[in-house]
Amino acid sequence: MPLPVLDALARLLAPGYITESQFEAVMSYIAQAGRSASLFVFFRRLARKVPQHKETLMTIAEWMEKEREKGIDFGRRLGMNKGRREGIKDGLRRGLREGLDKGQREGERNAKRQISQALLATGIDVAIIAKTTGLTVAEIEALA
Repeated sequence: MPLPVLDALARLLAPGYITESQFEAVMSYIAQAGRSASLFVFFRRLARKVPQHKETLMTIAEWMEKEREKGIDFGRRLGMNKGRREGIKDGLRRGLREGLDKGQREGERNAKRQISQALLATGIDVAIIAKTTGLTVAEIEALA
């Protein structure tokens, strides 16, 4: 709240101007309807201006500050959990993609070896097999 509002409220809370139940009602309303992330600061400032209600106002301010910290901590934990879940999903997608790619490459390599062995068994020249399959001459000779 702007300082002029704070000063006006401090004057309204002067001794004898409002009852204790009116004071509690006004503070309860401000605490519930306040839309500021630093409402606890407002209550601390008001406590300095209204010494007869200082203890109550500081209690409200301290409670609000603790609740704010709890909210920040809760939000931080939610964000970290969401980040972990997204990281795990991303890691699984990448791992699956890399695993499939590796499996396909190994499968193609095994197929080339099997074809090379079959061609060697029929007596086809190693150089022709190498050119056809993409395997090196040394790899084909190792299969023999």
